[in-house]
Amino acid sequence: MSFRLAGPVLGALLVACGDAKVKKEDVEKISMGELAKQTGKPSPAITCPRALEAKVGATMTCAVPFEGKTHDVNVVVTTVDGGSVHFDIEIADEPR
Repeated sequence: MSFRLAGPVLGALLVACGDAKVKKEDVEKISMGELAKQTGKPSPAITCPRALEAKVGATMTCAVPFEGKTHDVNVVVTTVDGGSVHFDIEIADEPR
């Protein structure tokens, strides 16, 4: 399942205790929305382990089920501009 979401995805930035992060739930929801938009099909549930640090180059590996197997969803922050965080999402070709 080779799939890379085209262009950066905009995430909502939330600041808590001085640490700028995009909430886990927001990364999941935004990722699923982009996947559904680009494939024209409902997205399976993407799950992430934690909030995404709002820092260029920050990474996180989420997961998505596909045909009975789990694939990694690699998330990388590309830009941070004020209250906006942009990140790329790439789904691994091979299951875990």
